[in-house]
Amino acid sequence: MKFIEHDAKVLMADAGIAVPDGIIVDRSFRPGALSAFQDGPVWLKAQVLHHQRLKRGLVKQEEHIGEAEQEIRSWFKREPDLENIRVESHIVYDLSLYCCLRMDRTQKAVVLLLASPGGPDVELCRDGIVRFETGSGIGTLQDKSAQELHRMGIPAEAVLSWNRFLQSYGRFFMQQDAMICEINPLVLSAGSGWIALDAKLTVDDAARFRHPEWERLNSAFMHDRRTSGHAAAFADVDKNGDIACLANGAGLGMATMDLIHRLGGKPACFVDLGGLSDEAEIEKSICSVCSRPHLRVLLVHVLGGIVRCDRVAQGVRSALKHIPARVTVVMRLSGNRADEGKRLLEGAERRPVIVQDFENAVRTAVRLSGKDTHAH
Repeated sequence: MKFIEHDAKVLMADAGIAVPDGIIVDRSFRPGALSAFQDGPVWLKAQVLHHQRLKRGLVKQEEHIGEAEQEIRSWFKREPDLENIRVESHIVYDLSLYCCLRMDRTQKAVVLLLASPGGPDVELCRDGIVRFETGSGIGTLQDKSAQELHRMGIPAEAVLSWNRFLQSYGRFFMQQDAMICEINPLVLSAGSGWIALDAKLTVDDAARFRHPEWERLNSAFMHDRRTSGHAAAFADVDKNGDIACLANGAGLGMATMDLIHRLGGKPACFVDLGGLSDEAEIEKSICSVCSRPHLRVLLVHVLGGIVRCDRVAQGVRSALKHIPARVTVVMRLSGNRADEGKRLLEGAERRPVIVQDFENAVRTAVRLSGKDTHAH
């Protein structure tokens, strides 16, 4: 589940990570709603779950409250799908970083990505992003990252406050069952320390039962609305990719997509079954994904628990009658009723390629897509 920026910042603030003061406004916005702000510069940020805000002009600084109110009304008028806008204080800062914690399941490690300076252009210079891995906890990242900040020319006093920030940041990441927590930019403001000016947070759906605090946030309702009436949650990766992944759980799916990429494959999309066990809906999801023109392989990776492998297998067996011949289905089933699922597939008129272990399943998918897995 992906959080809108406002909700990510609410959770961060609760965890002791500094964020700019801000409020969220919706389509019921009326003049005077920004009275909590002093007249002066404020930022307007559309709360959407994609990366097109800047291109669409939906992140903007306004110099006065009156201008901000006019712009909010304008955005709601021209963007029919826009539901929420975050209004937040302008922060004056001395330096900025790109900062991201992410879970790398294949390496069984939390990965820290750093670059200086931060901001929207960081994606254009990926060679400047430094990667740190740890298999034994966030604490081991402090010394490594502090040395890198010194090398980047960050002042010594800023490095000291960085260590305090990293403790809170790492604790937040683990406690929230996060898969990705990106802050770009993370800025240093005189007298205020490190502040998260922007935030992107993706968490493991399977951990939702542990987090009642998520349910009060807009992101939970948006996520439920996106997935209700659809077989599964869908994440596009590359429209020209040729390997799709269908898995039960965001963590398992991300680990599978990471390994596809590492072995030289080109991921196309990820479909998260979550707890879905309805065979017809699974069939519908597979047929929809396999209609993509560039797709060569569908990798189905299921660890059975709440989701029964035999029901997934039945959905796959039904879908195999309808998906294009150019698409090969590779499957790894493990856990609840996996053997029953495999027997169902052995009797199918069109049979998938069944592989027993994780890495070989991904290698098989990459090989069948036409890539050389030994080159990576």
